[in-house]
Amino acid sequence: MSGSNAGAWDAYWQKAIKVGFHNKEAEHREIEQFWRQFFTCQFEQQSRTVILELACGKGAVSEIAHQCLEKSSICQPPNQNAEIEVRHYCLDYSLAAVKNTLEKPGLEGGIVADAAALPLKNNSADLVFSQFGIEYAGRKALLNAAKIVKPGGRLAAIIHHANGLIYQHSKCSVKALERVMQTDIFPLARRAFTAGFEVLNGNTGQETFVRADSDMSVAVKQITALLKQQGPSVADGIILQFYRDLGDMFNRLQVFEAKDIANWLNNMEDDFSSHLQRMQSMLDAACDKEAMAFECQQLTAEGLSIEHCEEIASHQGILGWKLIAKA
Repeated sequence: MSGSNAGAWDAYWQKAIKVGFHNKEAEHREIEQFWRQFFTCQFEQQSRTVILELACGKGAVSEIAHQCLEKSSICQPPNQNAEIEVRHYCLDYSLAAVKNTLEKPGLEGGIVADAAALPLKNNSADLVFSQFGIEYAGRKALLNAAKIVKPGGRLAAIIHHANGLIYQHSKCSVKALERVMQTDIFPLARRAFTAGFEVLNGNTGQETFVRADSDMSVAVKQITALLKQQGPSVADGIILQFYRDLGDMFNRLQVFEAKDIANWLNNMEDDFSSHLQRMQSMLDAACDKEAMAFECQQLTAEGLSIEHCEEIASHQGILGWKLIAKA
């Protein structure tokens, strides 16, 4: 993962965890079913195992793994004395993500590292899994992950699809955010707010303010047209929220401090830039059919057998690729 994209994701997880964000990607019934079936099957086959979630994010899949482990332990036959013993770890580039995942039950430890350069020994885990994460680390990340899987163990992943719903959403978000940035709304807003405060403080006349207001209104009209065309939820609603707050603050300028407005504009510009980087990184990470075929060839050359490599979809469309490989 590039430094700028990694920074954008780390900032995202820090903020998301702070506000109690819930990861909607884990809410798809089909994806959750895939993981529940996978973990239930694996825990039934092995009583002692080391499992690792790569690019864990908020640990949605680790949580499912723990629930399946608990259920498997309860449902063991009475004559089966061996307890299911699992050592459960997580790994992510973001310290905030790792810390949050470690708060979930069942985890023994976490590692802050790039999935492109795993600081782990070969043949050190029985199950390695990732959901919409490992592909961000580049095309060699799956191969690197395969090397740490013990013989007989499995590597499982849900991977972004280059024609899937998330890809389409990200593509739309990137275009919308770029259009907003191209209006120069942030420098124009700074100029208009500064001129407005100068008038309120009696430091200048109306002429400068009227000109700055007129210049900003051109950008605002362009954003208005974009929201009408793309809908209020475009780019996860960040554009609409900014649009509303901008109008509210500008219309009630007298109740705000100039430094608070300046800080808000700086933070919003950073949020737009970070959101754009994250959406673009999703587009860059997504795999088409040819890319997945290449990944499978690489894994096969490493000695793994591909048990599943196919699309996973809902009634709305393609959600991603599901991959299971046995070492």
